[in-house]
Amino acid sequence: MSILVGLEAILKLGLPMVVISWLAFKWMSSSSEIASDVKHKDFMSRVKKPKELSKNTTNKPARFLLKKWGRFGSGFYGLVGFWTLLVIEANGIFDFFRSGGFSNFENNGLVSLIVGIFIKQVTNFVTAFLWFGYWPGPTDSIWLWIIVAFLGYRIGIELARGRLRLPKFSKKKEFIE
Repeated sequence: MSILVGLEAILKLGLPMVVISWLAFKWMSSSSEIASDVKHKDFMSRVKKPKELSKNTTNKPARFLLKKWGRFGSGFYGLVGFWTLLVIEANGIFDFFRSGGFSNFENNGLVSLIVGIFIKQVTNFVTAFLWFGYWPGPTDSIWLWIIVAFLGYRIGIELARGRLRLPKFSKKKEFIE
């Protein structure tokens, strides 16, 4: 295992998990669904039903994230599955337009396009649900990717709860006279 694989895992999975988990938990605590100062066990027990939490928010991006998160379960596994689905779908859209986009529609017809999109959606969902097989390459350690994803998830939670703070890099100059 090389350092480059570790950096790839951090960039592709760890940092996005920090951001997504921070957003999800920040939105839940700002909507008074979860108090950020409760014990971890109580905090996590409220997270078990993100679909129900999504019904109580008026924030559209928060509602979208919480609903999609609920499709994959809840907690760590659900957020990683959601992120994986976003990545797979974005790659699919780019590939669709790179391969000619709707020009295949003229050749194959509307029914073929709709069936193809439906089949692709099902396979994308299954692949995202089994995210731990999607991310690592054939020679990479699956455990490295799982650990990096989990650490990103936990760091995002603790940032949202206010128990962890990012370092401030200020350019404060002190003059000695």
